[in-house]
Amino acid sequence: MTDRPTTAAVVRALFLETTFGRLWYAGAVASTMRWLESLAVGVFVFDLTGSAIMVAVFLFLRWAPLVLFGAWFGVIADRISRKSIQFVGLAAMSATSAILGVLIIFEAASMWHIGAGAFLSGVFTSTDYSTRRAMVGDAAGLDRVGVAMAFDTGTNNGTRMLGPALGGFLLEFMGLHGAYMLGAVFYASAAYAILRMPYYQARPAGPPPKVFANLVEGFLYARNEPIVVGVLSITVIVNAFGFPFASVLPVIGRDTLGLSAFPVGILASSEGLGALIGAIFVGMTVRPARYGKFFVCGSCLFLSGVLLFAVSTQFGLSLVVLFAAGFGVAGFSSMQSTILLSVTPPEVRGRVMGLLAVSVGTMPLGILYAGFLADWLGAPLGLALVAGQGLLLWLLLAIYWRRNVRPLTS
Repeated sequence: MTDRPTTAAVVRALFLETTFGRLWYAGAVASTMRWLESLAVGVFVFDLTGSAIMVAVFLFLRWAPLVLFGAWFGVIADRISRKSIQFVGLAAMSATSAILGVLIIFEAASMWHIGAGAFLSGVFTSTDYSTRRAMVGDAAGLDRVGVAMAFDTGTNNGTRMLGPALGGFLLEFMGLHGAYMLGAVFYASAAYAILRMPYYQARPAGPPPKVFANLVEGFLYARNEPIVVGVLSITVIVNAFGFPFASVLPVIGRDTLGLSAFPVGILASSEGLGALIGAIFVGMTVRPARYGKFFVCGSCLFLSGVLLFAVSTQFGLSLVVLFAAGFGVAGFSSMQSTILLSVTPPEVRGRVMGLLAVSVGTMPLGILYAGFLADWLGAPLGLALVAGQGLLLWLLLAIYWRRNVRPLTS
């Protein structure tokens, strides 16, 4: 009987394999720029308009493509080159960021340019679950997918610490064009890494896919698997009632806490720091039997942290509760893809990951809802109502999970 390899040994082995390392780098770059631009654009728009709903509209444009294209990419990713989808997306984001940066430098940019850039960024994000994360699963193999996803998600959580802080710094000391020009450089480097990456993808035989029919097939598979239903349902709750806090955070930071752009970025980064440390903990302790506990309990901790942040009136307390919320995000997000990749057969994996993208894509609706309540009732009360509703729905799903979902075995 051989000893089980340590988590560190598995990670080292994964990075010795070129495919995983390049996918990890591309994901780290895309995630850093995603959170950097979200924070910078949110503060920039609020400073110009003074409107919480306008901030929500721009972040809605950033995340709406997940609803429009997430499942579609999940279907076609089973048939065409995932590597090509990633390369084209990264190259397009590099060009978009460069164009926006130049327009801002020459004072030729309008609000609609920034909105269009946010939408294009969202289109690229909608490919991540069904292409890059599926590729990570292929590169790691079923026996290492838990560690690989925990490490990849931990990195992405770390970028949620780095991205907002860097975005706030660039916005305060350089302007919005600094954020976009940095993005152009890093997106280009990630596109090059993907271009040089070895990757083999087995494609199913048969006629070309019918997108709607295959999507329905994915739904039919998912509804008969309680664990898939549970993961997708809790994902909807967390994304619709938890993550929209990011659209209200610049408003609370500016109005309630009286912060400038850089401290607002630090505030947002505290959640990312908690997520990073939490992901390290998850990666060190992850076992199949614990996947569900990390996922369900992490989602509860995150929603509770958002609720406490909404009612906080002190910068220090806000940092602490967002740090705790980030620790919850680590358990939720690390296990989200891991559970689905572990229980779904390869022939429907891309479609199920597409459904996950659609579930994550409920975030734009939550962003608009949170923005509306923040404009109507004030940012703190509006966000508290959103998070409280999320906790009530989470309780119902936690009962469903306990009654219907059995722990995974090794």
